[in-house]
Amino acid sequence: MLVTYGITIPLFLAVLWAFFRYSPKVSTPEKLRLFNIATMLLALSVSATYVIYLRHKMEGGSDYGWWPVLSLLSFLVISSIVIGLLGVVRNFIVFREHGT
Repeated sequence: MLVTYGITIPLFLAVLWAFFRYSPKVSTPEKLRLFNIATMLLALSVSATYVIYLRHKMEGGSDYGWWPVLSLLSFLVISSIVIGLLGVVRNFIVFREHGT
């Protein structure tokens, strides 16, 4: 489990760093800020929904004590995927440079 966290925590931090580091330079920073906030809220809500689902799914089972560990792991993975995908969408579709 430590190896798994040793991989997913740096991956999550790298995705967060890349998301903000490679933000496009746009003429309307308010729209970009709104997109970034919406991305973070979406990643948080999707991850939280899965964590709640996982907790209820594991309830009553013999491995119920593991739900916090698996929830944190799934939170890191799902958030990394959502933030990474929406970062690509932001840079190449929504706020792309015209004429390229």
